[in-house]
Amino acid sequence: MSAASGALLALLDALRGRVAELVERRGSGDPTAADPLRGLYVTQEHAHRLATAAPQPAAGLMGSGELGGSLGELAGPFGLSPLDQRILLAACAPDVDRRFEPLYGYLNDDVGRRRATVALALDLAGTAPHDPAARARFHPLAPLRAGGRFALEDEDRPLPGRALRVPERVVARLLGDDALLDTELVGRGVELLPPAARDVSAPGDPLATRLAGLAADRALLVHLREHRDGSPEPGGGRAAGHRAARAAPPADSRAGGRHRPDRPRPAA
Repeated sequence: MSAASGALLALLDALRGRVAELVERRGSGDPTAADPLRGLYVTQEHAHRLATAAPQPAAGLMGSGELGGSLGELAGPFGLSPLDQRILLAACAPDVDRRFEPLYGYLNDDVGRRRATVALALDLAGTAPHDPAARARFHPLAPLRAGGRFALEDEDRPLPGRALRVPERVVARLLGDDALLDTELVGRGVELLPPAARDVSAPGDPLATRLAGLAADRALLVHLREHRDGSPEPGGGRAAGHRAARAAPPADSRAGGRHRPDRPRPAA
């Protein structure tokens, strides 16, 4: 087991404790808690209980600071707040540990909905959908969605009831696997290079050197033409892009001049 996997499993253990608290809290005053068909229908008694129940105080999940591990490593490149990290942890839990599936189905009051919803993820994180700042974390331009950390499903549902689906490449990254190519890039001529891959065959190419320096600092959008002035070779732009990718100096332990699944995808 990798260090990243161990750290994520430890966080999931803490999350499961929070889930157990929610299950206990919701089941203590629910007369349908023992009903084997709970979640398949709503009785009048259950509807009345929901309509008259007093708001429950939220309890934070594992404090309010950085979670650390691979989740903490994503915080810098993607600008994830501590709340973002907790939302992502709740969203990816069923993809790592299937024991969360029936627990989430119970908490969603629907046995068929075994992924975290917006409302459930926020509840587990210690807030709720009525908090404007919390709702803003699900905006298309917010870091979690803009960076492709998860997708919102069920477009016909109100925001609190929409399910969160984490791409497999993100789950793999959280578990320590940084070598999984984004499925959207499969078949598009994108080469995933090993971390130590460097090409020193063309150190004098100024365009490749410039691109390499920029790519080492941040993800960037680059448009390359197939022909550059002064470059008679066909595919000169693509060749320069490959040289830049191979020549980029590593900015940290994950860098190395390659497509990085844990950072925003630059379009070539």
